[in-house]
Amino acid sequence: MLDTLLTLIMRPLVKMQMDGKVPFAKACGVRLSSMGEGVARCEMAQRPELLDDTGKLADGALFTLAETCSGAAMAGGFVSFP
Repeated sequence: MLDTLLTLIMRPLVKMQMDGKVPFAKACGVRLSSMGEGVARCEMAQRPELLDDTGKLADGALFTLAETCSGAAMAGGFVSFP
């Protein structure tokens, strides 16, 4: 019971700490919408300044989105108590 309570308290705190902390991810508009035990969901609006010369999402922006989400998934696993 206490472990479940700690998980319910800690995960939102960690999410608040992670969301918007990396300057480049923040500049790209990456938002951490949810995180769980080894899973996370991030969002990034497609804006003109994030597109490459062919009109597709730039590789760096896509990598930033993926790296932010994978870091959040890993952190979500750390704040889950067995």
